[in-house]
Amino acid sequence: MADSGRAPVGIARHLPPWVDLRVVGLVLLTLFVAVFGYRFAGVQPPRASSAAMTLAGTPGSIRSYGSIPGLFEGETEAKVSLKEVPPRPGVVGLGSLSDLRGEIAIVRGVTWLSYPALGNRTTVESNPLKPESAAFLAFAEVSRWQTDTFETAVPFDQLAGVIEERARRAGIDPNVPFPLLIEGNFTAIDFNVVNGPALGSERPTKERLRDTAVKVESTRGEGSIVGFFAASGGERLIHGGQRFHLHIVLPIAQQVGHLDSVQVEAGTLLRLPALESEIAQN
Repeated sequence: MADSGRAPVGIARHLPPWVDLRVVGLVLLTLFVAVFGYRFAGVQPPRASSAAMTLAGTPGSIRSYGSIPGLFEGETEAKVSLKEVPPRPGVVGLGSLSDLRGEIAIVRGVTWLSYPALGNRTTVESNPLKPESAAFLAFAEVSRWQTDTFETAVPFDQLAGVIEERARRAGIDPNVPFPLLIEGNFTAIDFNVVNGPALGSERPTKERLRDTAVKVESTRGEGSIVGFFAASGGERLIHGGQRFHLHIVLPIAQQVGHLDSVQVEAGTLLRLPALESEIAQN
């Protein structure tokens, strides 16, 4: 029987005798799947040159891929695979899917994705098995949290000031970006999910993103708000003119998105990174 792995005579005479075309074929097939598997799933593979920028400072150093200003410059291509996010309980973060196809929120190592859907609706997945990538992603791994409680309800227009004051009280410099987690009950919830496909070929300006996003309102919900705070110096992570960038996750309602407004109810917990000195003492 002829050897099926032997090259045709015209090709074989130009190849070294040690070349096994079966091995070559397997390597080419692997490369094909790695590159085009993303395409078939509707996801662009991350650029090989993309690298994380680590913003060190307060506990829970932040790793970021891409940036908020970059998105508004049209840099919406894939920067990183979501497989890069370690599924550990101290990991929190947020981001936007490649081509601005939806929102990302990471709470205690669980990755939540929210996509725009027909009829001004959204669909939500957690820890997706399919390959996904981000145009912008920022996450931190916090080894230990220090916990504070909101004794009274806090409206959205006061939330940044309350967080900044409590961060200072906890020994955290609010001028250096730090991660935060709010867990409990919320009312008067407004959030949005970016809708890149609706932009077409237009550059994603703030106005066009606002006009095309899927907007969701909810009277109340239980879950988590996750994100980053910086009174200054957080331009990579936080929209211009803001002190924080927050995403909300409501698991029971299956709602996830970029937070526009909320009232944090009394009894809800604010978690801030513990200082390294406190961690060393315990």
